[in-house]
Amino acid sequence: MDLRNGSIRKMRIFMIVLISVITFSILVLVYNFCLAYKVEEYFPLEEGNIWNYRVSGSGENTGDIDTVKINGKEIINSLETMLLIEQRGEYLCIALTPKGLEKFKFSDQVEEYSIYIPSRIILPADMDIGETREYKINQINYFLKSGEKWDERSVVDKITFKAIEDVEVPAGYFKDCLRFCYDINWKQYKRNQLEYANEIHTIWYAPGVGIVKHLFYKIEYDPPPKPFWMDRKRELLSAFIKGKRIGK
Repeated sequence: MDLRNGSIRKMRIFMIVLISVITFSILVLVYNFCLAYKVEEYFPLEEGNIWNYRVSGSGENTGDIDTVKINGKEIINSLETMLLIEQRGEYLCIALTPKGLEKFKFSDQVEEYSIYIPSRIILPADMDIGETREYKINQINYFLKSGEKWDERSVVDKITFKAIEDVEVPAGYFKDCLRFCYDINWKQYKRNQLEYANEIHTIWYAPGVGIVKHLFYKIEYDPPPKPFWMDRKRELLSAFIKGKRIGK
């Protein structure tokens, strides 16, 4: 009888442990499902979308209002990309892929353009909070008019998904923003002189809106050992997304 009771107690303990493990696994799956995000919801790529940012800090354009818009398309390696155009005319060729939001080309439309090999990830797909991914890229720079290559830069991007949090900027209060940190290091040789830099970007992406806040710090040795540094903050003032006005 005692032996039977002991077996029953062991079975009950086993069932309790098993149920606890299953419950915990289900909670983890539900938690991860709730954290899952769709890149296209956090960076709307429709033609005509416009973002207006207030700029502050020690960098160029401090005190200005930066306007960024999606206007036009360009085919790169048989892939249709959207043109993300800055106020000064510079633009990025970007596209949604299974890897996330990627950029393939930069052009200042005056002197030079850059091609990224492989393409650079802007907003990765399917990352967990606390996860860091590292990407190695070659940035090939060309003269705009002649198409001649004049420089090549080795880049290492470290991207960390930091948190989901609420953010308040001049355009309003945005809930459930994705906060990503970008630790970028690059180096190149110019006239046989090594140049290198470190950039730290912290960016908040709001659902249905895109980037609402961007903190940027850069220290560059051009050439070493004397450093050049700058910092900049961009906060959303207003936006037009799919024809809907956001903010002031």
